[in-house]
Amino acid sequence: MFVGRALFKEHRPMFGMHLVYGMHPEYFEKKEYEFFCGELVANETKSSGAAAALPEWASPERKDAFALFVETLPRLAQQCKFESHDLWIRWSKSTECEQHFHAKMDKSGGSGGGGLSPFQKLLVVQALRPDRLQSAIIQFICGVMQLKSLTPPPLDFKEIGTGEASNMTPVLLLTTAGADPSKELEEVASVVVGKAHYFEIAMGGGQQDKALSLLKSTTENGEWLCLQNLHLVIAWLPTLEKEVNILTPHHKFRLWLTTEPHDAFPLVLLEQSIKITFESPPGMKKNLQRTYASWSVEYIAKGTPARAQLLFLLAYFHALLQERRTYIPQGWTKFYEFSFGDFRAGSNVMELASSTVGSGGGNAIDWLTLHGLMENAIYGGRIDNPYDLRVLRCNLSEYFSHELLSGQRSLLRGVKLPQSAHHEDYVALIDHLPDSDAPAVFGLPDNIERSMQRTLSADVIAQLKALSSSEEAADTFDREKWRAQLGPLIENWIKLTSTFHLDGPSSSSGSSSSTKNLLVMAPVDAFVALENEYALDLAQQVNAALQGLKKVIYGTGLLTPAIQTIARALLKGDVPSEWSAKWDASESVPTWLRGLAIRKRALNDWQDAAASGKLLSRGLDLSDLLHPGTFLNALRQQSARALQCSMDGMKLLSCWEKDKLASSPQHAKLEWFEITHLLLQGASFEDGTLIEASSDAQELVAVPSCFVAYARDDAAEMYAKENCIRVPLYYATSRERMLVEIAMPIAGDHARWVLAGVALFLGE
Repeated sequence: MFVGRALFKEHRPMFGMHLVYGMHPEYFEKKEYEFFCGELVANETKSSGAAAALPEWASPERKDAFALFVETLPRLAQQCKFESHDLWIRWSKSTECEQHFHAKMDKSGGSGGGGLSPFQKLLVVQALRPDRLQSAIIQFICGVMQLKSLTPPPLDFKEIGTGEASNMTPVLLLTTAGADPSKELEEVASVVVGKAHYFEIAMGGGQQDKALSLLKSTTENGEWLCLQNLHLVIAWLPTLEKEVNILTPHHKFRLWLTTEPHDAFPLVLLEQSIKITFESPPGMKKNLQRTYASWSVEYIAKGTPARAQLLFLLAYFHALLQERRTYIPQGWTKFYEFSFGDFRAGSNVMELASSTVGSGGGNAIDWLTLHGLMENAIYGGRIDNPYDLRVLRCNLSEYFSHELLSGQRSLLRGVKLPQSAHHEDYVALIDHLPDSDAPAVFGLPDNIERSMQRTLSADVIAQLKALSSSEEAADTFDREKWRAQLGPLIENWIKLTSTFHLDGPSSSSGSSSSTKNLLVMAPVDAFVALENEYALDLAQQVNAALQGLKKVIYGTGLLTPAIQTIARALLKGDVPSEWSAKWDASESVPTWLRGLAIRKRALNDWQDAAASGKLLSRGLDLSDLLHPGTFLNALRQQSARALQCSMDGMKLLSCWEKDKLASSPQHAKLEWFEITHLLLQGASFEDGTLIEASSDAQELVAVPSCFVAYARDDAAEMYAKENCIRVPLYYATSRERMLVEIAMPIAGDHARWVLAGVALFLGE
């Protein structure tokens, strides 16, 4: 309990898993934990295509993850009997698959018994159902540690102040942005020591001397003191630490400290204190309650009903933007700091807008100007992704409108805005809101929890990987430790590259036969030749470094500064900067190496297809490439030559129905290319149209091939503007890098699909 309450909610699964691994090694077979943390690749090459064939009941997007699972843990894969449809079909469709393994998969007792151990079940979920991995992690930890939940009991400031804390032990409250424990603390203090004997001071702005003076007087008189926001005065904290240690306080004295996390917080003060996290309660209702608790009855009542309505809509809109951050990267692609400063500036805009309202009510408000100020001058200034900006615009249009103010449209089902300027009317409305928010409140699909689980579990694994990496081993040479940690990685690389040659000429050593003919090649053929050479050059660079490292750890080579730099990065679990500078991928080292080897093999096939003139007549999987964006530019260049126009004067057309490609003479003349293995998030795709995703729908949906062509800017679109939406195609589900926009057919309102966070991804 004491450790759990000192951790933020997002860190408890990581700490729990780390604790279980350290205390209960009997739950883990050899190499299983390393595989879970992404520190291993396949221990052996594929023995046969059938061995890693994806079961028919599994999601197609898990093909690579399943192949890695089978190759790395072949005995476990055999134990699972994935070929048995009856054992796995219900599990694959279950909304809580971590709890619904077939009875035959339960461990029958003893290490030699059949079935799967709890951790092995977790590995199966990771490989085939990552949309339930976070729940599976928590279930595993609670099962091993015999806990009902990872959440500690609710905070009781009275018990902490009178029972746990002492006059010599400060209580350090670690807060998140927007979380303020001072009101609860003040209420408890007024009961325990009396309001006149409780003092608080917000640090910053030259309050240090006043704080020290209060510290001395409260220690002498046995009073309670709360110093807030210590993260704003980090440089002063050693002084506070020294004063706390030299004082002889009254036995009733209690010192409360609040701070947001800060890397430079003094360790001694941290160790001396009782540490407790205090986070803002999640949800729209709590967010709005905090806002209206800070607004007085007089403030709301001093204007017209339209002003009070606009202020409520602002509070609702601000809460909506903040709570949508729960669903990163589908709600927002990144964390945007929508702050109290934005809210205060927004309230000034509402005051200005309401001052123009006369007898015309909401009709008299200049909505266009209000939307423009909110987007361009306040909230939109924080957003740097055009698709996030599209979400902001949709929310502005939906919530700041005459229809809502006049009561013609409901805020939520059965909830309309009060037509008054009474504070209590708005508080009553807030009190009737649900305690937890359905995804539909934000316009997000019902199955978004699957996306959340994938993101949260990926964060847990990244944190575990950071914990397991050794700074000490990286900075000092210990041959045995280096061999134990890096030897398997090097051997795996050798096996991964055994199916292609690494002894050909590199591009750095001079012109190869393919590059000599680049000027006479078609742009796409030239790209494939260059991309293949680039992959070979990078693979040779990696191979040379790992072979040199192998000689060092087996005692047949010298440790040079260059080799030590590579080893230091690998021991820390990072891709060396010399490699990532040539191909950046935010993955673990084994996954990065595997990805490079897979792409090099695929590029050999691309080169063969290009040489035979069949490349563009077959389906193209862009995830085979190191630089898919450059490939699309080569396609654009080749199409520009065919159409005899400039590359700048072209646009990308997309079509999801092959028989529609020749629907007009203009489109029939274009050269269409088939893009395969794309994944869709935020919706389902049936009969060539986006449809809403149900709560039990897969998080990532494999979509049919998309046909694309570059055409002149004045060419007609394949779909009417009102019947399609431009969807971003990202490199990966993290949504960090966008490749291109693809038009997808829709039915209904555009805003519905914008708010759902619909996006396409290259195959994983």
